[in-house]
Amino acid sequence: MRNQLPLVLVLVAVMASAVTAATVSVPDDIPGILEAIATAPVELDDATGLTAFNLDITYDTALLDLSNADVRTGSLVSGWSLVPNVDDAAGIAYIGCYDSGNPLPGGSGTLLEVDFHVISAPGMSPVHLEGVLNQTTPDFDHGSIVTIPEPSVLVFLLGGLLLIAPGQFRKRR
Repeated sequence: MRNQLPLVLVLVAVMASAVTAATVSVPDDIPGILEAIATAPVELDDATGLTAFNLDITYDTALLDLSNADVRTGSLVSGWSLVPNVDDAAGIAYIGCYDSGNPLPGGSGTLLEVDFHVISAPGMSPVHLEGVLNQTTPDFDHGSIVTIPEPSVLVFLLGGLLLIAPGQFRKRR
């Protein structure tokens, strides 16, 4: 029994470290105004040892549009190689990102910035995440974009007076 105790402690330590998984998340209720861009940050809470990731992001194509040019690296992986492959008709973006240098030492931050174009409102589009970090499946905290019509009230200051103008306002094209 005496010789088995160190083995048991090692197994418990290994099991405890396996339980802690990184979490990839997108915020809930990101506001998106009709005919504008709603930026969804894809966040990582623990980047220790990260050298690559593959993520699939799904969204509602009745409310949002996306293209390859709308996906960019976030501050955590700035300068990494990014390979986006957006299938807007299916509402899914397949995204690969990697670095051939040293693994990240740790920390948290933004993996991706995804600029969705709001094409319909009102509504709510889930932003669903799947994928791997260094061949390991992280935890996911899915988010959403809430689409709203353009504001119907315009407020501005003119010569010290606060003016409120009700009605529909459209951007110039």
